[in-house]
Amino acid sequence: MPRLLTLGALAAAAAADDAPVFASPVAGLCQTNEYYSSLTLSCQLCAPTTPDLAVGIDFDGLGNARACQCAAGTISSYAPCAGRGGYDEVTGDCAGLVCTACPAASTRDRSACAACNATQGYSTDTNECTCQANEILVEMEGTNGTFAKTCVACAPGTFAVWIDETKGGAFFEGDPYACRRCPDAKMNADCTACAEGYTLVGDAAMGPQSCVKTAHVTEAEEAFGTITEATSVKVLNLQTGDPHPREKSKDSSDGIVDLSDVGVMRHLYLNASVRCLYHDGTSDADKACQSLANLCVVASYRLEHPACKAFWDDETGLRELRDPLHELGSRVHVPWLFYEGSGEDVRGDRGLKEGFAFSASTRNRMHRLELRAATYTLNGTFLGTRPFSSDLFYCETRAPRTVFGGGPNSDTQWTRFGRSTWTHFHCDLRTLLGREQLFYDLYLVDPDAGCGNEDCLYPIPILHKDLINGNHYPNKNGKTAQGRDDIFVRRFSFFNTFLGEGTEPTNHIQYLDDIILHVESSDKKTRTH
Repeated sequence: MPRLLTLGALAAAAAADDAPVFASPVAGLCQTNEYYSSLTLSCQLCAPTTPDLAVGIDFDGLGNARACQCAAGTISSYAPCAGRGGYDEVTGDCAGLVCTACPAASTRDRSACAACNATQGYSTDTNECTCQANEILVEMEGTNGTFAKTCVACAPGTFAVWIDETKGGAFFEGDPYACRRCPDAKMNADCTACAEGYTLVGDAAMGPQSCVKTAHVTEAEEAFGTITEATSVKVLNLQTGDPHPREKSKDSSDGIVDLSDVGVMRHLYLNASVRCLYHDGTSDADKACQSLANLCVVASYRLEHPACKAFWDDETGLRELRDPLHELGSRVHVPWLFYEGSGEDVRGDRGLKEGFAFSASTRNRMHRLELRAATYTLNGTFLGTRPFSSDLFYCETRAPRTVFGGGPNSDTQWTRFGRSTWTHFHCDLRTLLGREQLFYDLYLVDPDAGCGNEDCLYPIPILHKDLINGNHYPNKNGKTAQGRDDIFVRRFSFFNTFLGEGTEPTNHIQYLDDIILHVESSDKKTRTH
């Protein structure tokens, strides 16, 4: 069952916790002409003999350089350090890098000096040739190995970005040698508005914006719900009791929070709903549909929420837009989010072909559950299908108490068929704040389903206990309830950190408190949910 906790003091998470083993330990540790050495575990000069002419590059998550190159306006007598191959194995210094100043500019790769011929001159502030607005530099090789730079205007619909800049919500790293385009071809030159008949959607403070047809926005909002309805999210099970209860009776989680301006909804909903409703057969439209499904998960499967209504509603939703692939509810292009039919139908499905055994000694029978998870990011990017086992122990505790938490080294004896296991672990919610929230569709490998050399995957239904249909919680069954009205779903996430309002970080974190994998077998077939 998902739980919600007010963060308060947990809002500051240390970014270094998830850093690689040899990452720098402190933000801003190294100077601009230094890099952090994974050999000495300290900051080292980039070019020991010419330290004022070199700069660090390839910055880690804490802003410390991992490699070096000569600064603009200088040339290098040794190739720039790239990865560990460029470091002296004994001293850890950037091996042999020596920088020499040029009379004016240098080429982009720092291999030769270059004259500022057909340009606006030379800037001593940047040690680079200069151009007029919306022009870029082009290097020309002359006779006798000489080089010069000239200015070239960017083509219509493109623009120059000489210093780091954000346009239309997209970040562009400064590069005087390349023309850039807005994140959407329908945007104007400044990436601040769309062509006539199109609406600018998304929040520039949260990511790239896009242009969608205004008429399609109207129709999508009429079909699924308005942007105002989408940004309103009700989250349940707010923890109001002792934040560290030692007794179940003190573990109160009966609070409710009504959020009115959830940032990820405002940023993604209109683009995802329009592009999915008017699916054009492209991978971008597929991605938009996956993103819309993820927003339903963020809304905790409240079926009245527009993102959920898009997949659930019989009359105005997406369910009838594609031919069915599977009698339980799968569709072409549109993500399979809800199972169709009663809870009994889903529980009674006998599509799993594999027979299981209690011991490895039984021939031609699996004795362990082998799971796979199709994995997505919030914006719908598909990360692939990968093995899934210790992922259930998704939350860890910080050192020196790591033994009490979950993590990738947790016990997976629960995968043995026929073994009943109940595992408890502690969770430091601060460890979740620096992690990317992912979304999963879970499968069981079914070798007997006849897929040849490929793994056949049987979809595992998910019973989300907080799913809301109106004012009814169909999945919260009593001890004697048969669950005929249960609504099974496909996608889930272990935790939810996308509850921030506006562009502010979240003040709450939602997390799974109980995870139960139920396997029911008979002399005919095995069922899993």
